[in-house]
Amino acid sequence: MTSDGSLDDGNGNVIGSPTGAVTSGEEEYGFYLSELGGGEYTAAGSYSTQHQAVPTSVTLIASTSTTGSGTTVGSSSQHLEITHAASMSTSTIVGSYNQVVTYTAYTN
Repeated sequence: MTSDGSLDDGNGNVIGSPTGAVTSGEEEYGFYLSELGGGEYTAAGSYSTQHQAVPTSVTLIASTSTTGSGTTVGSSSQHLEITHAASMSTSTIVGSYNQVVTYTAYTN
């Protein structure tokens, strides 16, 4: 996982990174691994326990040493779910904010 930088409006206004949770009323943005495929995947660091800043350089967020049991659509043991969250404060400048996030999956 990597990104092109911060969640921003292109004019220097940046939404901050979370400190463990994206809290209503605070200006924060982050992600966490909300589903680890029924235990098939292992999150790196604390990516599955609290919101983290989206990395700006290539970063491993999860791995597995288990061979999948096939490619059945909808099987919870074969997917990794990533949840992004954002909250704004009353001081957040109105505008259009963006960030390009790239996910890369490797398989053998």
